[in-house]
Amino acid sequence: MPKLDKMFSLEVTPEQFLRNCSREELIETDLLLNSPRHQKTMHGTYAPAADKKQLNSNQVIKTTLKS
Repeated sequence: MPKLDKMFSLEVTPEQFLRNCSREELIETDLLLNSPRHQKTMHGTYAPAADKKQLNSNQVIKTTLKS
């Protein structure tokens, strides 16, 4: 049987991605975004309270921006 190779390009906006996530996937995304690794990528600094879940995401952003 012949093999057929095709390349596809799909553009998805962040809003489209989130709109199509299940509740569990949104929770997992939230946990990942609030992890120290991703907080450092987003803000350029480490937000130690983020990995302990002591602050909500808005507080983490405000705390990080003040540093």
